[in-house]
Amino acid sequence: MSTLTMSVPREAQRRAELEDRWRTRLGRVTELSLAYHDAAQLARQGGAAERSRSARRARKLARAVVAERQALVEIEAALDRITRGQYGRCEQCREPIAAELLASHPQARYCTACGWLAVRPAG
Repeated sequence: MSTLTMSVPREAQRRAELEDRWRTRLGRVTELSLAYHDAAQLARQGGAAERSRSARRARKLARAVVAERQALVEIEAALDRITRGQYGRCEQCREPIAAELLASHPQARYCTACGWLAVRPAG
C-alpha cells in the first residue's frame, strides 16, 4: 500500500514507529561507538594478552557500529519514502509491498517477489 492510499492516521502511525526505531538505533550506535573507543584505547595499552583481547573486541564492536549505522540509513530511507508518497511500493517492480511485511519490517524497500529478504540489512 502506498501512502497515496494509506490513511493519514496509518501513515502517522508508521512514521512514528520508524522514528522510534531510528532513535533506538541511534542510541545503540552511540553506545557501541563509545565501547569501541574504550576497547581501541585498551588495545594500545597493557600486556600482550590484554592488547590482543581488546583489539578483537574493538573489531567486533566496529562491525556492530557499521551494521547499526546501515540500519539507520534504511530507516531514514523509509521515512523519506513516506515523505515522497512512495512508501509501501517495491523499489524494483513498483508493486505494493505486503502489509504483513511492512508491519514486521516497516523499512522494507522490496516486495518478497523481488527478494526483499535476500537484501535486507540485519536487525
